[in-house]
Amino acid sequence: MKEKARALFSILILMSISILSLYLWIDELSGYLKFKDVIIFSWMSVSLFFIPLTLPFPTYWFYSFLVFGHDVALVKVNRVITYFKWVCIFSIITSILMSFFYVSTLKYKGYTTCKGIPSGWMPGMATKYVISKDLCNKNK
Repeated sequence: MKEKARALFSILILMSISILSLYLWIDELSGYLKFKDVIIFSWMSVSLFFIPLTLPFPTYWFYSFLVFGHDVALVKVNRVITYFKWVCIFSIITSILMSFFYVSTLKYKGYTTCKGIPSGWMPGMATKYVISKDLCNKNK
């Protein structure tokens, strides 16, 4: 019984994470598409969209475990693992392409890159783009 409760709790957590990541992705995307004077772009924000596409696979495992038990769940999940691999590959490739496309669009619109790391970000995680170099020292 304790294992079934853990499986149910895991399903709720995975579904919550999916909904939250989709909400955050929509929020980030709407900010990016407004093309404000200062944009802090992170390649990771593009991949937020793909979290809800990958989390159904572990959710399927927990659901199968709840309904059918451990052995049957293992067989059922092994049948869909190939699809999971393809979704992961598709997610990575699409995230990279979308990031390059957006950065190209920013450069086409005349944005320039600021040197250094945007405030509150770790190195390599985000880049600050501005319309005018004077805005580089200004916080978002």
